[in-house]
Amino acid sequence: MKKNYANRKVAIFDIDGTIFRSSLLIELVESFIAKGIFPKKSRAMYEREFKRWLNREGTYEDYIEGVIVAFMKHIKALITKISSAPGSRSSRRINIKFIASLATW
Repeated sequence: MKKNYANRKVAIFDIDGTIFRSSLLIELVESFIAKGIFPKKSRAMYEREFKRWLNREGTYEDYIEGVIVAFMKHIKALITKISSAPGSRSSRRINIKFIASLATW
């Protein structure tokens, strides 16, 4: 009798990035750029480091640092924009879950 593995669950842990060389933060930033939440020019903040890392000439740390810088710069601008919008209930407190949910539009 042949076993059917189609409905079996599997978990893969890619600790060193050999299968999928990315992170949740990178995916979030790329999603925000694709959806127009962050400007396309924000990719330039880490593109050089990305290419160097991809070609195994640069470090992942340099690449992820560029992504972090882009995220921090543009998330602050987004929070300021949302909190100063007319009808905003709180100019000081923004729900981060809301901002993260923008990536799933």
